[in-house]
Amino acid sequence: MRVSIDYDNCLTQPKVQELAKKLIARGHDVFILTSRFDSVRRLKFPDLKSNEDLYRIAEEVGIKPYKIAFTNQQKKWIWLLETSIKIHIDDDKTVLKDLAYYGLVQGFDCNREDLSEAVWRYIEDLENF
Repeated sequence: MRVSIDYDNCLTQPKVQELAKKLIARGHDVFILTSRFDSVRRLKFPDLKSNEDLYRIAEEVGIKPYKIAFTNQQKKWIWLLETSIKIHIDDDKTVLKDLAYYGLVQGFDCNREDLSEAVWRYIEDLENF
């Protein structure tokens, strides 16, 4: 199953990193979907911090660089239209509301207490459907 995870304030959390590692270990395809600007678009905004932290954590978790998507501030639901991602984990309430409204993927708030349990329950339900 394909899962995307927001980076800032989400994959930066140790509990979300552990969930990502477990998803990968169990054979799920995990991506980072971030609103940050990619290297080319960052040229317009030289004051932005680099993405080195993102690439470092991605490597620690086991997410390959080619599985990192930069939306360049585009709405995430637009990007998700053309993917086969089933789950997106984010901290942004607007992103989560958009996902629920358009019904594209199942959104999970990375700050919920039972995040791991909820994600695994959802995966199990899909697999047993």
